[in-house]
Amino acid sequence: MGESHQNTPTANTAELQALLDELLALRTHLDRRSVERLAAYTDGFELPGSRDSACNLAQYLALREFDRRPLQQALARNGLSSLGRSEAHVLGTIDQVIQLLSRALQRDPPMARPACPTVGFEEGSDRLARHAERVLGLSHPARAVRIMVTLATRAAEDPVHVRELLQAGMDCARINCAHDTPELRQRMVRHVRAQAAELGRPCQVVMDLAGPKLRTGPLESYTRPLHIRPHRDVRGVIRRPATVLLCTSEIDEGGLVPDTDARLGLPAALGAQLRVGDRLAFEDTRAKQRAITIERELGPGRWLGSCGKSCYIDAGTRVRLERRAQGRKANHEDGFHFTGFTLEPVELRVYRDDPLLLRRDQAPGHPARVDAAGHVSTPATIGCMGELALPPVSPGDPVWFDDGTIGAQVLEVREEGLLLRITQARPGGSLIRADKGINFPQNPMHGCSLTPKDLADLDMVAREADAVGYSFVESAEDMRLLMQELAKRDAAGMPIIAKIETRQAVRNLPDIILSTIGRHPLGIMIARGDLAVELGPERLAEMQEEILWICEAAHIPVVWATQVLETLVKKGTVSRPELTDAAMANRAECVMLNKGPYVTRAVQTLADILARMHDHQVKKTAQLRALHW
Repeated sequence: MGESHQNTPTANTAELQALLDELLALRTHLDRRSVERLAAYTDGFELPGSRDSACNLAQYLALREFDRRPLQQALARNGLSSLGRSEAHVLGTIDQVIQLLSRALQRDPPMARPACPTVGFEEGSDRLARHAERVLGLSHPARAVRIMVTLATRAAEDPVHVRELLQAGMDCARINCAHDTPELRQRMVRHVRAQAAELGRPCQVVMDLAGPKLRTGPLESYTRPLHIRPHRDVRGVIRRPATVLLCTSEIDEGGLVPDTDARLGLPAALGAQLRVGDRLAFEDTRAKQRAITIERELGPGRWLGSCGKSCYIDAGTRVRLERRAQGRKANHEDGFHFTGFTLEPVELRVYRDDPLLLRRDQAPGHPARVDAAGHVSTPATIGCMGELALPPVSPGDPVWFDDGTIGAQVLEVREEGLLLRITQARPGGSLIRADKGINFPQNPMHGCSLTPKDLADLDMVAREADAVGYSFVESAEDMRLLMQELAKRDAAGMPIIAKIETRQAVRNLPDIILSTIGRHPLGIMIARGDLAVELGPERLAEMQEEILWICEAAHIPVVWATQVLETLVKKGTVSRPELTDAAMANRAECVMLNKGPYVTRAVQTLADILARMHDHQVKKTAQLRALHW
C-alpha cells in the first residue's frame, strides 16, 4: 500500500512530461503545416483580422490530419482540456494546456513564437459572432441563431404576409433568382424593406443566383373538367338543382356570387341571344345529355342558371341554344363552346419500376400514354432545362429528382434522351413537378459556375441585396470569378454565402474559404438536399458535422438548409424527427426554411425551439443551466 502511494507521483510526473513533449511537438507541426498551406494565399488577406482566421483554419486542418484520440484520452484522464472544443482557437487552447502542464511540472513553458498568429479563446468566439452579423445581420435577442425564410411569389403580392413572417421571427429573407421574374423579386425586396422598417426590426435580404443546375422542364397543360352537382339528401335523392353563374367573356368578373354552386363562361355571340327560359343543351365529357336552364338575368352579360343532373364540362364541350315557344321547341342554334376554364399542369405520377423518358429538350412532360389495347405506347416523359446539357452516362448510373425524393436508374441512352427506371418513389406514387432539380451523382456536371442568367440577375443582386447566395460553387476559381463580377458592379464588399452542394465543393471547401475570407465577408450554406444526393444520406450526417467544424475554425457563419420542418411548412403538421433536426440546427448561425403554405407557423415553431436550445447549447458546447427535473 505504501509502495503504491510512493510510486504514484513519479508515474504521474512521467505521464505529464510525455504529454507536454507531445503537445510541444504538435504545436511545432501545426505551425509548420499552416505556413505551408497558406503560402498560396499570402497576398489575399485584405480584410482586418482575416489572416488570423486563415491561420487558425490552417492549424485546425493540420490538427485533424491524424487520429488524435489517444492524446485526447490522456489529456482528459489528467483533468485537462481534450482539445475537443478548440475549433475557433486551436493554438490558443494548446498553449493553455502547455502552460498548465508546465506549472504542474514546476517548469517554465518552453514555447517559441509561432510563425502564424495565435487566436485566443474569447477572440475566436468574438470573430465568429462579428462575421455572422456582417453576413446574416443581427440575431434575435432571445436566440443567437437566425432564421432565414425562402420567400414565395406571395411575398411580392402581399406585404401583410411579409409582415407576419417578420413578426413570427424571420431574420433573413431569401429570394431565389431561379424562380419568379425580376419585377416580382423587386417587389419582394421593397415589401421586406418597408415592413421591417415599420416594425423596427432588422432583416437581411439574401438573393440566390440560380447557378448551372439542370431542372425538370414544363408539363403539358389541360383544362380540369368542371363537375356540376345538384343537391341530394343522405339517401341520394335530388332536393334542388345546382345553380350556375354564367358570364360572357367581356363581363368575366371571376368568382361566384352567393348561393351559386358553379361558374361558367359564355362566348359573347351566345350571350347576345340569351333570354330567360332558354336552355343550353350539351353532351358532357361522359357522353351524357344535359342542359342548363336560364332562370333569370343578373345584369348585362350575367345570368343565373340551373342544372338538375350531375355533369362534367370542359373546354371541348359543345353547347347549343334551345328556345321553346308555345310548348314546343321553336329553334336551336349550335356551334358554341363554354369558356372560362383555367389551364393546369397534368399530374405526372410515377411508381417504383415505372419507365421514364428524360428528354434532352424542354418538350412538355406528360404521363404514360396507352394505346387502344391498353398497352403503354409512350412512357411517362419529362424534359429538362438549364444552362447545362445532360452529362455522359452509362446504363446503371443513378439519377435523382427533387432533392433526392425520387430516384431512378439509367436503362438506355437514346438520341432524344435517357430512358430511366424509377427506383425510389412513395408507395402511392410520387409526383414529378416542373422546375425541380435533377442530380447525376456519379456524373459531374461541367460548366461555368456563373451562367448568362446569373450575370444578368447579378445586376439586381448587387443593387438591392445585402448578401448574395452562390449556387453550385465548386472551387476557389469559382469564388474569384464571382468576386470579379461583384467588383465590376461596385459591390466589392458584398457578403457571399457559398452553397456547398456537390462532392467537389466538399473536397475543395478549405480552398473556397481561404481564397475568399481575405476579400469578402463569407458564409457557408450546407445545402443538405443536394448533398444527400451527391454523398448519400449516411455520409451527409458525417459531412455536415465536418463542415460545421471547419467553418468554426475559419470564424465564418453556417446556414443549415434544406427540408427543416418540411412537413410543417408544406402540410401544417410536424414529426418528432423533424423537431429533433431543428434542435440540432442550433449549432449553426442560421437555419433556413423553404417556402410553403404554413411557413409562418413553421417560423414560430422554429423560433421557439431555437430560443429554448439557446440556454442549453452554444455550437456544440453544452451549457450547464439548472435542469428542470
